[in-house]
Order: sequence, then C-alpha cells, then structure tokens
Amino acid sequence: MRRFAGNPHALIRPVIGVLFLAAAGFSHPSGAIAQNGVDFSVSGEYRARSYFFNHFLAGGETGDKNLTYLQHRFEVGPKIRLGDEAEINVELSLLGDRVWGEDGLPAFAETNDADGVNIALDRVWGEIQFPFLAARVSVGRMGFDWGRGILFNSGEPVAGEWGDPFYGDTYDQVLVDARPIDETSDLHVLVAIGKLSEGGEEYWYGSENDDIDQYLAGIVYDTSFLRAGVLLVEHNQSSTSTNLITGDAHAMIDLIRFRSDLELVYRYGETEGIPNYSYLEGVEYPGKTIHQFGWSWEMRIMGLGVSALEDVIFEFGGASGDSQPDDWNVTAFTFDPDYNVSLLLFQELMRRRSEAEYASWTESFEGAAPSILGLSADEIEEVTSVWSARMRTRGGVSNAVYLKPSFSFTVPTLESLEVMLAFLWARARVGSDADGDGKGNYNLGAEFDLGARYVLGEHAEVGVQMGYLIAGDYFDYLGSGNAVRQAVPVSTVQGRFTIRF
Repeated sequence: MRRFAGNPHALIRPVIGVLFLAAAGFSHPSGAIAQNGVDFSVSGEYRARSYFFNHFLAGGETGDKNLTYLQHRFEVGPKIRLGDEAEINVELSLLGDRVWGEDGLPAFAETNDADGVNIALDRVWGEIQFPFLAARVSVGRMGFDWGRGILFNSGEPVAGEWGDPFYGDTYDQVLVDARPIDETSDLHVLVAIGKLSEGGEEYWYGSENDDIDQYLAGIVYDTSFLRAGVLLVEHNQSSTSTNLITGDAHAMIDLIRFRSDLELVYRYGETEGIPNYSYLEGVEYPGKTIHQFGWSWEMRIMGLGVSALEDVIFEFGGASGDSQPDDWNVTAFTFDPDYNVSLLLFQELMRRRSEAEYASWTESFEGAAPSILGLSADEIEEVTSVWSARMRTRGGVSNAVYLKPSFSFTVPTLESLEVMLAFLWARARVGSDADGDGKGNYNLGAEFDLGARYVLGEHAEVGVQMGYLIAGDYFDYLGSGNAVRQAVPVSTVQGRFTIRF
C-alpha cells in the first residue's frame, strides 16, 4: 500500500511539454542543411595509472592486505561538423580501465568489467542549431553535466582533481538549449525528454526494465562572472510505481581572484521498487517515501603568488544518511561517484567496505536453501540484485559531512610543475555500532593528500598522488574474542600518465 497519494511528475511534465515545444521550434521550417563543407576532427585521451594501497579496508581480517595494480584506458571522440548548423559526435572507449595483464578481476569489478570486451561505443549524438530562439537541439546517447557535478556528471576529467572519473552519466534523450530573448542573451532555458538505460541510476528501479523516463527543465543565467540556475528533474517507472522529483540549484560567482561555487540537491518521491524480506512474510514491495538531500560549496582564492602559493580552496559538503534503511522512508543520498573529493576515504575505503559487506551478506543469503528462506531462486536473485545496488556507494559521498581545505603551489624554477596539498575531515551523519553497545561511532577520519603534476605543453602530463587516511572509529571492528579493534590507517601512492589530443 502506498504511503501517500498524489503523483509528483504531474507537477513538472506539463511545464516541460510547453517549454520543449517552444524552445525546439519544430514549427519553424528548417529546410535542408546548408552545404558549407564537411569538417572532421578527432579528440581523445590515453591514460595509464599505477595504484598501490596499504590496508585498503582499514580493519577486520582483510584490513592488513595490500593491493597493487595498473590499469589504462583510451578514449576517442570523432566529430563530423556540417557547416554551422549541424554536427555528429561519437565517443569510443578502448581498453576501458583495464587492469594490466588481466581481462577482468573480481577485486576491481567496479572499474574493470570482466566481459572481455575492450571496445565500447559509449555515446553517439547529433546536434542541430536552429535560428528560432537560438535553440541548439541535441538528440541521441550523450553525457550531461550540471553545476559542480554531484548530481549529473558526464565523467569528463578535471585538471588537478584527485583521482579519476570512472563512470560518466549517459542518457538517451532529446535536449534543447534555447535563448528565449535573443541569440546574444545570457539567459538559457534547458528542456529534455529521455530514457535511462537498463538498470537505471538508483537502486529502487527494476533492473530488468527499460521503462525509466526522465524529464528535465531548467533555467540558467550565464555570464563571464556569474552562473546561476535551477534544474527540475522527474523520473518515473510504471513497473515499480516509482515517481521522483529532484530539484538542483547551482550558483557560481567568479571575480577574477575569488570564486564561490554552490550546489544544493533535494529529491522527493515514492516507490514500490525496494524489497523488504522477513522469514515469516517473505519478500514484499511496500510503498516507500524518498526524501534526500546533498550539497557542496567551494570558496577559492586564486593567483595569490605569495611564496609560490597560488590557490587556496575551502570546500564544505555533505549528503544525508539513513538510520533505518528498512522503514518506510528512504533518506540516504549519494553524490555522483565521479565527483572526487579525495583519494581514499569515499573513493576507496567506503566503496570497498560497502562491496565487502554486500559480498558477505550475499554469500550467507544465497548459501541458504530456498526452502529455508521461503523464497524461489528467482526471488533470491531479484532481492540480491536490488540490494546490491542499494548497499554500494561506488565511491560517492554518502551519509557524511566533510570539510576540505586545499592549496596549490608552483615551483618558481619549474613553472610547469604544480604541487597540490589537501586535508579532508569527515563525520558520518548516521553512526556505526562496531561493539554492539548501541552507541554510534561517527568519526570517519582525517585524510592528507599530496599531489604533483608536470605539464608538458597542451597535450601531456605526468604526475603522482599520495594519500594517508587516519581512519576514525566508524571503521572500528570486532576482533577475536569480540574485542573492539581500532581501524588501521590506510595509504596509497598513484602514478599518473596522460596524453590528450
């Protein structure tokens, strides 16, 4: 039974329909594309990374293990431009983050598919520039970015960021970017209608259905010093009675040497796509309410030039957690996993911890006879599939509040060398109970990151990034004799080799 009546997508779909038809200008006779010649260009990136992790799970029997591997990827983006009116874009991935010497290893399942396929056609989309409302219409399978990237993130690399993007959001959609005042206006209207690929983006979607609809409407004011906008997104899936509305506000002020950048996300809706299980009642799909929030704010002071100190950055962010994951409310929000705040805490330790917890739970659950659980084999597979996505963070910030000051330096005698230093402190919003006394442990830990990159012209760079995490009591665990053991520190050294063209 659903917890509340009403259909949140009814609030946004009529607005999108009106904006979409107006902005696209489909009534305007476009005629044939002008033949101004065909331009072909190719861009891309090859990157190779080496990784070493010490105590990469921080605690328990696996906490003392080290991990060393290398991986690489080659991405190519051909573009065909037809005059000033149209273009076709293609994105190919070759050796997509493959581990050296192996085609697939279970330990790296999140970043290394074990299917043996080394070439993938990730995205293909076309773009047409309409004279009416200066609208640019994009159609096909494409990436999409918004704000700081905690909600929508296409996985494009950012110079100097910690770690690397591995996923990238891809959507099958029609996207319109129009300027309703005139072609020189700073005011943009965005509208889109699309389908999400199989499996969806969140764990409440049915993984065997391709009926996940996405509707998007936004307004952006974009100048050389100010970018501000509001985005409304609706997702619905009839097979799981899932209806969601997500609001995302973003504002960035850039005043030459000072920048303030803020993104706020709130999601509300309902779903019947999350299974609950009990030995007495079996599997049920009760109606649940979804309300989640997350935010990220950065203040940056740039170009100081004081004793080689160039930039000072302060970042503050957080995401809601869920103290009762099996009740009627779903409250845990997770940042997009390609939004990297550091090298270790969320990207590695929290991700691998959630994978290990799920693997342990799945082994015990699937190891029991269906007759004991009171479930069929298909029901077991369905529950584990949904709970798999539900328990894994993929490295995104979740159930946490964090502070991160960081600094960048230049070497006076070697201008192409940039050195970065960052400190991260984080606290869980919902604590763990390592010793079973009912008292929550909230301290996620303190992380120190140090990086250096040497840029060779416009096309190549090499570098190294190092991280050291003092894990907090959130990661404490029960050892032999049920004694509480403190989590051990975690460290990493990562080599970086990148060529762009």
